[in-house]
Amino acid sequence: MRNLATLLMIILPLAAAAEEWKATNKFTPDPRNEAGQSFEGPHVPEILTEEHWKKVVKASQDAPVFVFKHSTQCPISAGAAYRTNEFLSKEADKNTPKVYYVKVIETRPVSQKIEAETKVKHESPQLLLIEEGKAVWNTSHEDITSNTIKMALKEHTEEKKPAKKKSYKKY
Repeated sequence: MRNLATLLMIILPLAAAAEEWKATNKFTPDPRNEAGQSFEGPHVPEILTEEHWKKVVKASQDAPVFVFKHSTQCPISAGAAYRTNEFLSKEADKNTPKVYYVKVIETRPVSQKIEAETKVKHESPQLLLIEEGKAVWNTSHEDITSNTIKMALKEHTEEKKPAKKKSYKKY
């Protein structure tokens, strides 16, 4: 009986933690979205089919986009999703690229198509920056942070700025 009580003392908190993880394993509302939908709302669309993926690639022709490859079964992915959401909630502005996501287990063929077309080896969680149909940057796991996202955006946007003309002093 004593072993049973000890076992319950161990299992019950773990079960509660698992339920909490399950409840928070979604992105929270993005403040840029006035309707306040969850991550699965229209401001961060889920890529469900290869047709959706083609639309994302087409959208990347006009402006860069992020693609978040998310494993709903992985606590590391949940952490990366949380950090990405923190970035969206606190640091993103109207110039931040749109974010799309794909659930890698539930829509494995789409995830595999993204890997094949971007030529970026699959990892999850993974964040890719797609421009003109090509992955111009990616990172994964614990490296998905506000700082790495900001550095990627800074590096990416600086490449797009026209070079300043050098001016020389006349003597």
